[in-house]
Amino acid sequence: MSHAPSEQTLDLSSLQTYAKSRGGSCLSPSFKGARAPHLWKCGLGHEFEARPQVLIEGGYWCERCQPSLDTPGAWDWGRVAQTDPAVARFHRAEDAPSSKNQETD
Repeated sequence: MSHAPSEQTLDLSSLQTYAKSRGGSCLSPSFKGARAPHLWKCGLGHEFEARPQVLIEGGYWCERCQPSLDTPGAWDWGRVAQTDPAVARFHRAEDAPSSKNQETD
């Protein structure tokens, strides 16, 4: 059984609520359907287009803030967690590398 929202349960208000839960906002002036691109803004101010279905069902968010297989390297989860409550629930600051935690000779 799927718990993902269906086309019938989504509307502009639900997109705005979802965006707020991620620390951002839905900038689209109207709901165009779950599979149609909408305009979004993350908590760090990046604007991007994405389909609500991909964001909500897939758990994706801002492509500039979140990891990508196309952009290797370390990601600043602490910075993202400051504006994205969904990431903040799983990110613990004490797990992040810190110069305080490194031993010196």
